[in-house]
Amino acid sequence: MNSYNGRQITQMRFKDVRELEKFKFVSNGYDLQTERLEHVSQDKIWKSLINILMETYNKPINIPLILYDEAREEIYLGYVEGVVYTGYSVYSNSISSVDITYNSDDDILEITYTNEELMSTDNVKTLFGEQSIIGTGNIDLFNHFLTITASDGSKLYINYPSSKNLECDSLQDLTQMTKAVNGTKIGFGSTYINYNGSIWQTANSTAITAVSDVVTTL
Repeated sequence: MNSYNGRQITQMRFKDVRELEKFKFVSNGYDLQTERLEHVSQDKIWKSLINILMETYNKPINIPLILYDEAREEIYLGYVEGVVYTGYSVYSNSISSVDITYNSDDDILEITYTNEELMSTDNVKTLFGEQSIIGTGNIDLFNHFLTITASDGSKLYINYPSSKNLECDSLQDLTQMTKAVNGTKIGFGSTYINYNGSIWQTANSTAITAVSDVVTTL
């Protein structure tokens, strides 16, 4: 499994482990690059995932979920809300995002899969600013698995790669780590938050009230 990093286990603090215990787990040969599937409730491969998706049907709840795609050997961390699963898989040089939406009336599953290289010119500038990198040795990169809480009680889960290992347990820490200015946006695909110069907001302009962070080495 390419994204596995054994050092992450030994570096986790007790509260991080307690946070992971809230996650449900499903595993099968999903092949998440398939865009549309019909009659999925009758398919043994998808049945356990469908059952979890339906737990949020017409309910104001979200369920943290770890999904392992055996077909592509990718593991995703994310959440289910409103019969939609949004998950992220972070590797040393790229991040994959998947949105899985279930239409129970037609028994159809729609999947949106995207992949973005982390080490493009733009992303390196994001991590290190405009400074030149000169010398020898290793450059440590860290992944921040951020749990974002909005004022309406909803939660977002965002992976944020950074050269800083600052643990973000406050919005001030988040602003400092991201060097946020008016218009700064972090996240991927349809799941993101933005900074308007004074406060952090969700995509629908709901104020962010809290953030917690699990930091691991990339």
